Amino acid sequence: MKTIGEKVQEAIDFMESGLYENAFRVACFALEATMQKSLEKDELSLPDYKNFVNKHWDLISFMCLPGVNSHYLETNFTIREISLNPHRDYTVKEIVSFFITYMLKNGKLPANIAFSSKTNFEKTDGKLLVPHTLVSGLVGLVVVHPVNKNECVPDKYWINISDFKMFASELWGRIDLAERVRKFYRER
Repeated sequence: MKTIGEKVQEAIDFMESGLYENAFRVACFALEATMQKSLEKDELSLPDYKNFVNKHWDLISFMCLPGVNSHYLETNFTIREISLNPHRDYTVKEIVSFFITYMLKNGKLPANIAFSSKTNFEKTDGKLLVPHTLVSGLVGLVVVHPVNKNECVPDKYWINISDFKMFASELWGRIDLAERVRKFYRER
């Protein structure tokens, strides 16, 4: 079984190759292991995922979705697994929780979801395009989460927190540094 550090390393390798769905899958497994460690539970429930995302939302949204300025998905898109109502508005937080749990359950994203280099969610040709920064942000959250302070990766692996590019090996468990960067950008 791979360590959280090995999963982070694999996710970063996939990201560097532009294989964002593969990277997201591995990042979700690293996030799940982080949550299990943090909550001291082997089996996680949907409320566990929602509560974790909610608890860390300020940092998640800063690291994962810096171009998203609304609390709600700004495009009309129906996600049947959440609601069949075509007029329902989804929160971005709800969408992120759904993507994580769907990926962990199915090993892939729904066919109508894809990653893009855009900075916001967009609907094109019946697909919801998701900023690929979601992947790197979740990897970053796993790295800085305090329960992972004893994890490691080789020094050649980097993560970005906004435009701060840092060695992942120096940030394990240092959520305080990620929060400091977030606070710096929000207050300037």
